Amino acid sequence: MDGNFRQTGLEDNEARTFGITSYNYYGEVSDFEPANMWIGTIGIGVRPDRNTSLVRVYHRYRQADRNDDLFSSDLEIDPEGDDATLGQEIDLIFAHRPNKMTKLSVTLGVFDPGDAFDRDADPAWLAKFKIAYRF
Repeated sequence: MDGNFRQTGLEDNEARTFGITSYNYYGEVSDFEPANMWIGTIGIGVRPDRNTSLVRVYHRYRQADRNDDLFSSDLEIDPEGDDATLGQEIDLIFAHRPNKMTKLSVTLGVFDPGDAFDRDADPAWLAKFKIAYRF
């Protein structure tokens, strides 16, 4: 144990953009815990009508101190510990509410591993489709 603060497990990594659907604001594919990490994020969203939104989010990840372990992530690989550059991710979130009872959303994302990972590490992809029906 290194004595640094860690997330309690009660924290939330979800945000709503334009109020239609939520997404993981630290990244949909990687879903990093922000421990020993710098996360740069920029996003843009449009709401063409009251019931539709489209959001594009870009993340750049870097470890504060090089380490060969990630504290929590949905990635199945660990960094090698030789470089701090973890990589970058782009997420695209589309949501539509056809009526008051139904919400549809599609999330697409890709994480491109940086120099912290093995040179042969492949990008990680995510495609998620959700239907929510309220009765």
